[in-house]
Amino acid sequence: MSGAALCGAGNNCGDGIAAARLLFLKGLKVRAFLVGDYEKLTPDALEETRRLSECGVELERFDPADESQRAWVLGCDVVIDALFGVGLSRPIGAGTPFAAAVDWMNESRAAVVAADIASGVSADTGAVLGRAVRADRTVTFTLPKIGQAVGEGAALSGNVEVRDIGIPADLVRGLVCRAQTVERDFARAALPPRRADGHKGTFGKVLIVGGAVGYTGAPYLTAAAAVRTGCGLVSLGVPETIWPVEAAKCVSAMPFPLPDKHGRLSPKAKEEILERAAGCDAVALGPGLGRGDGVTELVLDLLQKIQQPMVLDADGINALGDI
Repeated sequence: MSGAALCGAGNNCGDGIAAARLLFLKGLKVRAFLVGDYEKLTPDALEETRRLSECGVELERFDPADESQRAWVLGCDVVIDALFGVGLSRPIGAGTPFAAAVDWMNESRAAVVAADIASGVSADTGAVLGRAVRADRTVTFTLPKIGQAVGEGAALSGNVEVRDIGIPADLVRGLVCRAQTVERDFARAALPPRRADGHKGTFGKVLIVGGAVGYTGAPYLTAAAAVRTGCGLVSLGVPETIWPVEAAKCVSAMPFPLPDKHGRLSPKAKEEILERAAGCDAVALGPGLGRGDGVTELVLDLLQKIQQPMVLDADGINALGDI
């Protein structure tokens, strides 16, 4: 097996060179390429370069015109992306050696492993800065990055593994957490315990209002999500025209028909919606509702008169923009 490490001259460089050495010690044939200036290497990167050299592997200067280098990167089994880290803030310019290195990695048949973050992905937003590496796996350090969970970065990061690199725990705890991923343990801690003698009336009643001809999936998925997250009794109000579709899909939620006009909810549906909402703990309004034909009027009227906590979603939000 063979591997390659493409290293920038920043803080990630030493990580890439160290990874190349470890791959060599595992028995792989390895080449390491420096994309940038040797003079800008950090002391840590210089030390890793020395240790790699002691293994008989020299750090090579990256040359976009060198076909032997390109053939190695495209044909090896694993590639380490250590071009840029989380500090990247400006786009990777076209026609630069860095752009060529990104393109080679994306063209390679190898498994691409990014050090800390896929090069070219904004750690803060997940946006692509010019161009970005498409990693199969990202080994990120200390904490996950927001850009690995949102935007294009979520798809470009591959499988993300968080690894401890020795940052003091007190320092990590002192950081301001800007986001929280919703995972099983988080959800379990956030949801109240369920009584052993509870029933569907114990765990809350939810009313969902939405749907239109051509938009039957959104209200169904909303109802299914409400059931999956523990709502005791889920009612789904949809236009009469699509009620048979929802009734056939829903097993745990209870769909019911509402007056419609041309396949969308009619203002005449207001009174029944208000009556049903009064008997519920929360209301979701808008999934697949469609636009026009009195929908905006209905949404505004319901917003003013429903007293229960409400989630306004999708076309419910669009209705406000149509005012």
